[in-house]
Amino acid sequence: NTKSPKRHVLAKSLTVSDIQRPPLKNEPIVPLSTRTMTVTELIKGEEIYLENLNILEEIFHYNLTHMAKDPLYKEEGYGPSIKMIFAGLTTIKSTSGELLRNLQTELQKRPDDPYVGHAFVSILAYFKVYTSYISGYDDRIAELKNLKQNERFNEFLTKLEASNQKRLNKRTLNDILIHPVKRMPQYFILLQRLIKHTPNDHADYENLVKAELSCRNMTEHFEEQSQHAASAKEVIRVMNSIHIGKKFAELKRSSPHRIFLFGDRVKASFSKGSGKSLRISSYIVHAFNDCVLFSTKSKMKIWADDVTLKYYFWIKDISKIEQTKENHIEMVCGTQAILISATTEKTLKEWLMYITTHQAKISEQSNQRRKLKPRISRTTSQKMEKCSDDISRASFLDIEQSSDVVMRMSSSGNDLKVPNLRKSSSANDLSSFNK
Repeated sequence: NTKSPKRHVLAKSLTVSDIQRPPLKNEPIVPLSTRTMTVTELIKGEEIYLENLNILEEIFHYNLTHMAKDPLYKEEGYGPSIKMIFAGLTTIKSTSGELLRNLQTELQKRPDDPYVGHAFVSILAYFKVYTSYISGYDDRIAELKNLKQNERFNEFLTKLEASNQKRLNKRTLNDILIHPVKRMPQYFILLQRLIKHTPNDHADYENLVKAELSCRNMTEHFEEQSQHAASAKEVIRVMNSIHIGKKFAELKRSSPHRIFLFGDRVKASFSKGSGKSLRISSYIVHAFNDCVLFSTKSKMKIWADDVTLKYYFWIKDISKIEQTKENHIEMVCGTQAILISATTEKTLKEWLMYITTHQAKISEQSNQRRKLKPRISRTTSQKMEKCSDDISRASFLDIEQSSDVVMRMSSSGNDLKVPNLRKSSSANDLSSFNK
C-alpha cells in the first residue's frame, strides 16, 4: 500500500537480499556444511539448556527456599531437603553460561569456522560439578517425592508450577531437574559429530579431541557410578533379606565391589575334611561376584518373610571344580567339599560359567595388586641390612668416643657447663653449648 508515506519509505528501503524468497530457477543452492549445522545446534541447545537452568534457579529454587524460611512453613523443616535437591545447580548454571559466552565469542570471531574445541577446553575443569549432581540425582528425586507427600508443600509447589506455565510450558519440577543429567551425553555426541567433520590438520582438531575425550570419560564415569549405586542397593536389599547368624559374623553384609548376580534354588550337600557329607537338601542360593550363599526358609516367626543363612563359600577359595555326573558339580573350598545338583543341563553350564569366570576375574585382580606392591631384591635387602649394621656400628662408636671424652674431661676437673635453654637462648650460650 503506497498511499501511506511511511509505508512508501519502508518499501523503498527494502532490498531483494532482505527478503526471504525461494531460489530462482537454475540458481545454485549452497547447503550448510554438517560442521556449521552442528555448531548451530550446539549453541541453540546451550541456550535452551541455560534457560531451563534459569527456570530451576529463578522459579523453583528461589521460591521454595523463601517458602522454607517463611514463618508459616518454617516449622515443617523443608530447608535441608530443598537445599539437597538444588545443590550444585548454581555452579552448573554458571558453567553453562560461560560455555555459551565462549561459543558465541568464537562464532563472532570466525562466523564461517568457529573453534568449538577451544571454547570447551577453557571450561573442562568446571565440568566436575556435574559429578555430584548426577550421582545424587536419584536421591534428589526421592527427596522431592517425600516432600510431595506433605500436603502443604505439594499445594505450594502445584500453585507455583501453575502460575509459571508460560515459562514451564506444561512441565513440572521433575521434568526440568533431569536436564543436567542429559546434557553431558549431548555434549559428547555433538563433539563426536564435529570431530567426524573436522580435518585432522584443522587448528581446532586437537582441542575437539581433548573435549570429546573428557566428555566421554565423564559420561562413562556417570554410567559406572549409577550402575554401582544400583548394584549396591540391590546387594543391600538381598543381604538384608537373609538372616545371618553369629557364626557367620566374618561375612560382611556389604562390600564396595560386591555385585549381586542371580538367585536360584538348588539341591546341595556339604562335608568338611574327610567327614561324611550331609544329605542333599534344597537351598535358596544367592550368587555374588565374590561369594555364594546357601540359605533355607526361616522357621522363626520374626523372620517369616526372610531366609536363614546355612552355608557360604568364597569363590577365591575354590581349589577344585568338576562335573562329576549328570547335572552335578563337585567343588572343594578349603577343607569343605560341596556337591551341587543343578536342575537342568543349562543351569549346570550357567553355574560352571559363573564360577570359572569370576574365579578368573578375582585371580586377575589379585595378580594386579601383587604387581603394584614394591618388590625388594635379595641383593638390595642384604645391602640395606649391611647399611643398617654400619649405621648402628658408627653410632655405637660415636657414643663410645663421646663418653670417653666426657670421662677424660671429668677426670681432669673440667666441669661441663650446659646452658639452660629454657631460661636463656643467647648466642653466647648456644655457641658454648655447641662447643
